[in-house]
Amino acid sequence: MENYTSPDIVVTEILRALSSKSAGLAASFAHPRFLDDFKRRQVFALEAQSGSNPTIGKKDLGAKNISEARILLRGSLSHVFGVENLAELKALSSLDLFTRVLAAKIWSAPPMLTWGRLVGVVHVRNDEAHAVIDTRPDNYDRDLYMLPYHHVRAMTLWKDDGSWSSLFNGGLPIDLSHGIQLGDFSSSQYQWTGGETHG
Repeated sequence: MENYTSPDIVVTEILRALSSKSAGLAASFAHPRFLDDFKRRQVFALEAQSGSNPTIGKKDLGAKNISEARILLRGSLSHVFGVENLAELKALSSLDLFTRVLAAKIWSAPPMLTWGRLVGVVHVRNDEAHAVIDTRPDNYDRDLYMLPYHHVRAMTLWKDDGSWSSLFNGGLPIDLSHGIQLGDFSSSQYQWTGGETHG
């Protein structure tokens, strides 16, 4: 991890990377604990959907039976993550897995000229800050449109060893807290084409 000494710089670089559709660059600003937790939750969700772990049951993949669900999941894993099975998915590093999810979500998001503007940063401790991000469009006119308040969001950043990184828990127009839930429409919603840039 590079030494990013200001949360303002981290947030600005994340927004710039997302606007240029560089998932790899944006993901490089993620905090290691967030990455590990994200991978754990993503793998758990996919195991639940596939029925591969009998202790956590099976979520609906739009299949008639468990065999068909596993076939659908296998196709989704290949399409969305570029892996053939859950074992290959688990072998990915936490950073690589998050990068692939982020790339797929960038690909499926509606076209956006900007992913937001940094309004300011509030320091709550020496090692924790919250960045306020305005995700409204550049041409927003408050006299013409009444947008809900959730267009202004907050992203948490933590500092370790003098370097700031993001928990990716808010501040963006896409939800990155729980990864990708596969289902009937996965192949049309998400696509992993390899590399870091998706457009």
